[in-house]
Amino acid sequence: MGFFDGLKSMTNAITGGAAKVDLEVLDPTVRGPFTVVVRALVGDADLEINRVYVKVCSEEEVEPRGVYDAEGNELEIEVQTFAAEYEVAGAATLPAGSEHEWAVEIELPEGCQPSYKGPNAEHEWEFFAGLDAFGNDPDSGWIDVEVW
Repeated sequence: MGFFDGLKSMTNAITGGAAKVDLEVLDPTVRGPFTVVVRALVGDADLEINRVYVKVCSEEEVEPRGVYDAEGNELEIEVQTFAAEYEVAGAATLPAGSEHEWAVEIELPEGCQPSYKGPNAEHEWEFFAGLDAFGNDPDSGWIDVEVW
């Protein structure tokens, strides 16, 4: 490995730019299992990862009409209703320029609420995929998903 290869690897570790990561959630539901697919396109240097993971969370936001805080602002209540992390794959070395795809089946616990939007309340789900690597993990960022 030359000096510039080492510099490139260090930059990727700091920025999380060692791979482009995205995810796809197939038929998400609160009524049974569904599949989450994680895809990664590795940059121009080999990438050692400890694992591939998916995070899932949901949040309910309520805006009761006519209710104000001490400063006179209309009240808004946000409550996280679910949060979990799922391991998709274990440690591996991903070669430079390679493409990878992993899938994990997820079943949400009984009692989870589906997505909804009402006049004063909404319940939203977000999914996040990441590659656990040295430095800043390459990731998909949080993605809004309608869960039924």
